[in-house]
Formats: sequence, C-alpha cells, structure tokens
Amino acid sequence: MLALIWALVAAPLVQDAATETPTSARSGDLTVSQGAMMAWSVNGGLGGQVTVLIDNAGTGTDRILSMTTPSGTVGDVGVYPVVNGRGERASDGDMSIRPGRTGVLAELTDLASGVPAPVLTTVTITFEQAGEITVQAMPASPAPPSPPR
Repeated sequence: MLALIWALVAAPLVQDAATETPTSARSGDLTVSQGAMMAWSVNGGLGGQVTVLIDNAGTGTDRILSMTTPSGTVGDVGVYPVVNGRGERASDGDMSIRPGRTGVLAELTDLASGVPAPVLTTVTITFEQAGEITVQAMPASPAPPSPPR
C-alpha cells in the first residue's frame, strides 16, 4: 500500500512536464496528435501502451527510428496505416509512415508510476526525415493486453 501512495505522489512530476507539452505537433510533412497512455496489471507485472496518430501531408514516406516515454520502457512498436477507414497492421519491422493517416501503438513495460493506472505523460518519436516530435499522451481507460502472437 505504501508503494502505491509513493507512486501516486511521484506521478505529478511526469504530469507537470506533460502539461507543458503540446497535444499536437508538426515537423515537416508530419503531424503527431491524439496521444494516449493505458496501463494495467498482467501476470503480476505492470504493462501498458502509448498510442498516437500521425498524419503525413506530403507525397513521400518517412520512417520511425525510435519512440520513448518517461512512463515506461517502450517495447514492440506497431504501425497501422489507415486503409478504407481502418488501421491495418504493417508487417513486423515496417516503421514506414506513408502519405495519409497512420496509427502507432507502442507496448510499455516497467511502468515508472509503479501502479497499473494511466497517467498524463509525453511521447517522443524520432523520424528519419522529420526529426524529433514530442506530444502529450492523455490517460485512457485501461485496455486489455494484446493477445499472444
């Protein structure tokens, strides 16, 4: 119980930095927006996800090089280009951001808060051409963990 109280007291430090970060940001042809953070408890450990939408207004393709958040360790990153109104997962390892809209989902481990609760945080994505973009990720209701592959 004491660990939960300490984690909740520490959470505002991450949240304070996040409140100064924009909810939407643009670099080159890319706009990153609608960041969200989810968290849950799984098999005795803590897990979660951060998600963002990326709009590529250009005619060329960019590529995600890395993704970070102070809320946890980023693991598997999935890219979901929107095709006919639905996000369809790109093949594993394909971090391409083609013209149009793309959803991005990153799995988190080792949650910094120490509790299975989403917090206001930031997400920083480094792109091959557009460079680094940082946006807020709002707390969202916990989603169930991804099914095993």
